[in-house]
Amino acid sequence: MLKKAITTKILLVLILYVFPLAAQTQIAVLEFIGKNVSTEEASALADRLRIELFRTGQFKVMEREIMDQILEEQGFQLSECTSNECIVEMGQLIGVERVVAGSVSRVGDVFSIAARLVSVQTGEIIGIATYDYEGNIGQLLKTGMANVSRQLAGTIQSASMPEPVSKLTTQSQPQVTRQPDTGPQKSQAQLQYKPGQIQAKKSRFGIMGSITSATIIGDDVDNTVAPKPGFTTSVYMLFKLSKRLALRPEIAFTKKGWTNEGQLRDYMNYVYTADLSYLQIPFLIHLGSTGSRGIGIYVLGGASAGILLSSTYSINVDDEEWDSGDIEEMKSGESVLVLGGGLFFGNNLHTEMRFNIGMTQLFEDFNSQNLSVDLTVGLAL
Repeated sequence: MLKKAITTKILLVLILYVFPLAAQTQIAVLEFIGKNVSTEEASALADRLRIELFRTGQFKVMEREIMDQILEEQGFQLSECTSNECIVEMGQLIGVERVVAGSVSRVGDVFSIAARLVSVQTGEIIGIATYDYEGNIGQLLKTGMANVSRQLAGTIQSASMPEPVSKLTTQSQPQVTRQPDTGPQKSQAQLQYKPGQIQAKKSRFGIMGSITSATIIGDDVDNTVAPKPGFTTSVYMLFKLSKRLALRPEIAFTKKGWTNEGQLRDYMNYVYTADLSYLQIPFLIHLGSTGSRGIGIYVLGGASAGILLSSTYSINVDDEEWDSGDIEEMKSGESVLVLGGGLFFGNNLHTEMRFNIGMTQLFEDFNSQNLSVDLTVGLAL
């Protein structure tokens, strides 16, 4: 008899507490668009709606800070997200089932709330809520958000349950249908972020420009060889594998070379200048920041294959050109070891320093390899 009573109590606990939690829908609330209302007031109304949605007991509500953190890590521009297609992409990134988007507008003394509930799975609007109030926006914060949350939760119809403080009648809304949550149980107060929830990885396109200091090194290179300035322009893609790890393939055009100074017959000074142009295809591993608020650091390393496009030389004697032409017997390609690091300033602008160490000889019978250092400014889009 005692065992039967204990079993009954356990079942009651499961029914009253556990099962309702399992049926909660994972939801995120976007910042409201303010029309003739300040950004701070619109943000305060969205914050209150998050609280009221949680109080209905039907939603697991993602906190704004957690949502912003995930989207920043993925390089997602939330401020430009207004269409249902963009909302669906955002919802997939943060791992929720539903997203609430809305606006607050003011015409004279009348404030109007309009919110829509979007399914991340289908992209359809599955619920809407409106609330009109004439008076102080503070009273709208106290009562209006509770009304909107109950409309979205499907627990009231605004036409049959008007708020007593409102001087205008809210419009009747259809019953919101919900699908039970079949995902793993998380906290009741919020949806905690886990890396496995992200369903899509954000890739970024970028452009870079570099000032290059180049020379050659090797057993057959004497100490009269000096660096020569050059430049590099490149485009890249940043494919994120995780929060701090990304693959970074690039295509770059590089202008580099070296100079060699000496004397002829003990009284004439000459300068030999080599100019090399390469098409470089680096494939790098990017570890660290990929762009977010503030300053972020990253390191990178990998290899690059280079295709020689042109190789010319010029010889100046006492500041007058004496000879010029094509450098003969140069190899048509090279392999390069790339090492470096840099800083992201915010979400887009970044700078880096890169060492490019040639791993193959430039000539068959002359032991020399390219060596260059790049100072780069880049823009990630």
